[in-house]
Amino acid sequence: LLNYTYVGTGPNTTAAFSDSLLATDISGNPILQFDNYEPFPSIDIPRKGVVNVVGNVAQWVSGDTFNTRWLPGTVIVVGSVAYTLDKRPTDTTHLTATNTVIVGGVATVQNLANGTNLAYEISQPILASQQLPYVWGPTDNINFAFACGDPLRPGTLYWCKGNNLDSAPQTNQQDMTSPSEPLQNGAMVGGLGVVMSTERGWLIQPNFFDALATVEGTVGSTWTMQDGGFTRGLYIPRCIAIDGGGRIFYRGKDGVYLSIRGGPEQSITDADLYTLFTHEGEIPQPVTRGGFVCYPPDDNNPNAQRFAVGNGYLYYDYQDTGGNLRTLVYDVMAGGWLFDVYQFAVAVHALEEGPKVNNTLLGCSNGTVRPLALGGNETATSVVVVPSDTKQDDRADKHWGDLFIEAAPGIRSQ
Repeated sequence: LLNYTYVGTGPNTTAAFSDSLLATDISGNPILQFDNYEPFPSIDIPRKGVVNVVGNVAQWVSGDTFNTRWLPGTVIVVGSVAYTLDKRPTDTTHLTATNTVIVGGVATVQNLANGTNLAYEISQPILASQQLPYVWGPTDNINFAFACGDPLRPGTLYWCKGNNLDSAPQTNQQDMTSPSEPLQNGAMVGGLGVVMSTERGWLIQPNFFDALATVEGTVGSTWTMQDGGFTRGLYIPRCIAIDGGGRIFYRGKDGVYLSIRGGPEQSITDADLYTLFTHEGEIPQPVTRGGFVCYPPDDNNPNAQRFAVGNGYLYYDYQDTGGNLRTLVYDVMAGGWLFDVYQFAVAVHALEEGPKVNNTLLGCSNGTVRPLALGGNETATSVVVVPSDTKQDDRADKHWGDLFIEAAPGIRSQ
């Protein structure tokens, strides 16, 4: 056998395991994989300091302390000799490392040489388990999930191993942009992934040409990045959502946009909510409809803004410039906006998940979770924020078929 191969399973005790199988019997068994890194491996900034080495163990003295997430294989220079970590540091002040030298044609492993006040330096620490804030997936057939938002590598796209969401080989990452153009978030549409930076977006297409899976990771890129039709990027990371019709809703710098399956986007706010968003340096201004004032979102607090899609509506929850929680609702089929006001301010909308349920849940500012439900009374605070072309407007032809009202009396949040 040319590789470590699975033979059998036994109890995790001192009991002996008897192997009576021939190599030919197990030649088709799974091969040991060396690339099952905890999601997601990344690269730390350079570190240096001073250590004492006693009994082949480096003890921290000054400078940068050790990180217990540094992976084996990280190169560390102690004194003037380069070593590699043989395991993760046991704590923030102790680590071990080795190097290999050729003596008389024979490879010999050497441990850290003893010494005091030795300078150490790691130019490129390899990190395990870099937690990323934005993950989306899975893809069709073989399940992959994508991730981004690494503060150490803002322009890098990560993905897990196919059908194994707990594993992310070091090869499963691709630098998409420079750090000055960070990746913001992504979504799945039509079985394909979409990833967006602050300036543009890509469709993530499978690479069927030169990608090769090995026990140590993938040789060649798993994916081909195809420029989408986006002319604007994703401005607020949590403001992206999709519906079952292949529609991608996302927040740009100057409004809310709709893209069909990654095609050219179109604004769905310019017609009615233009002044709520900045345009060429203009300061956003409130929009007034029916005597009700709709205040612009506070883009200095991006984590207080988010999109959700449920039952034919896009919900845009945000904190306005006055510090108040607001909700804009877009009717996907009608193509119009509503401004919702609730008894308790709502921070998030979410479609309920599970068998035989399809309600929209609201996360309220008082710590409660409430469903949108039929029945009861509703305070008249829902305002339609689209213009009304009446007879006094000579620019528009009037047709009775162009006028409709969508209403569901008695709907309220409990």
